[in-house]
Amino acid sequence: MKKVIKFIAGSMVMLLLTACGNVKKDLVIEPIITQSENVTEESEPEKKISLKNNDEKSESLPRMVCVDDKLFVETSEISSMKRCGNMDFNFDTSVEQGEPAENFQTNFGTGYGGQYSIRENRIEIKIDHEWHVFAYNENNLEGVSLKVTENNSHSITLEISNDTDLEVQYGDAYLLEVFDKDLKTWVSVPYILESVAFHDIAYIVNKGETNSQSMDWTSIYGELEKGKYRIVKEVSDFRETGDYTVYTLTDEFEISGNEF
Repeated sequence: MKKVIKFIAGSMVMLLLTACGNVKKDLVIEPIITQSENVTEESEPEKKISLKNNDEKSESLPRMVCVDDKLFVETSEISSMKRCGNMDFNFDTSVEQGEPAENFQTNFGTGYGGQYSIRENRIEIKIDHEWHVFAYNENNLEGVSLKVTENNSHSITLEISNDTDLEVQYGDAYLLEVFDKDLKTWVSVPYILESVAFHDIAYIVNKGETNSQSMDWTSIYGELEKGKYRIVKEVSDFRETGDYTVYTLTDEFEISGNEF
């Protein structure tokens, strides 16, 4: 049975405003399996393109694509998820400078195919025989941060800080992933329940504030083994009812042993 976490912020209707268009979609957090990739400019310089601004200075942009009216940016992860050979979409056009502005367009060439990831707001593109993970609005809300301040094998405490003029909102939903040292892969922590649901609630972090949130996952994940983990959580830049943008924030933490 496929396990899905659904989170709907209050009574709001989700409207994602993006750099390449608008789309309405319910937020779903699902498991993901990815592999970390250490990328340096020296080892793989082709992963970035050079631009020139009005001051004749060059700046680098990461690989980007536009899919479903969303601008996806390459992460430092390679997916190891098993998949079929059929592509969900192909990239037929490319821009030489700047960000892609049309659906199925890249800023690094054409001839690539991709598939949707099992985690919402992520896609995977086959480049040089590997599946590169691209994410939409992930860890890119400047001035808003998520930090793990305390954790053990059965609970965690987070701080969400807002150093912007935005009204930031978040709920109770979250996802845990563990890093598999043998596979060099991020793997979803399995639920001990058939399905998981969270309270339909929205917390507000105003300008200059920091909110603390504590969660005990004993009923969802049980007691976790020793290892390296990361929490995946979504926040919203709320403007008014029906008008807000959703971002994904993550932070890593370690569990040294199983103890209550």
